[in-house]
Order: sequence, then C-alpha cells, then structure tokens
Amino acid sequence: FAIKEALDNKEYICFQGDRYINEERCLNISFMGKKANFPLGPFLLATKMKVPVVFYYAMREPKKTYRFHFTLATSLTKGNDIRPEQQLLNQYVSSLENMLDKYPEQWFNYYQFWNKQ
Repeated sequence: FAIKEALDNKEYICFQGDRYINEERCLNISFMGKKANFPLGPFLLATKMKVPVVFYYAMREPKKTYRFHFTLATSLTKGNDIRPEQQLLNQYVSSLENMLDKYPEQWFNYYQFWNKQ
C-alpha cells in the first residue's frame, strides 16, 4: 500500500534488481554467460503498476567522484510469448552487463550468485 501511495504521489520507488531473498520468487536468466536468479518482485510490480522504469547506476570514477548512469526501459511488447516481467528483466540484465563491461570491478556479491548448473 505504501508503494502504491508513493506512486500516486509521483514519487520514485527504488529496488535492487540483482538481489533476492526467496528462491521460489525468482526469474532465471543467462547473465554473464551463466544462469542466475533475479528477484521477481521489482519486475512484476513495475509491469503490474504500469509505471516507467529507469535502471540507475552510481559508478565510482577516479579522484573520488561518481558518474551516474540512467537507462529508461523500453515499452514491453504485448502478445508475445515472453511475460512482461521477463521482458523487463531481459532489459535490466542487458543494461547491467553493459555497465559491468565498463566497470568490471564495481559489482560485489558476498554469496554464490550463479546457479550451480
């Protein structure tokens, strides 16, 4: 309810798209050449609420400065075989992979991220 209220007030909602808690509520996709789980919640919520989605990154640059990157998700295709939340995840993973190509040492995980497949 708080999220709906914030959206109604034209406020921003932020989620981490690459962290999940419940393995039963995940989407699986190839990421950096291996299968990985991503949380279903942010992608499902965005498609159900029909709100614009922006992928946002704050990347550290030399001399203790930061560069902010924003990528607007494109419209989702209706009537195709891929569910809207999966389409949105596909765009996010592509965006994340592009960012990691530019900043390979700025993505951290302290747990087993990729599936053991």
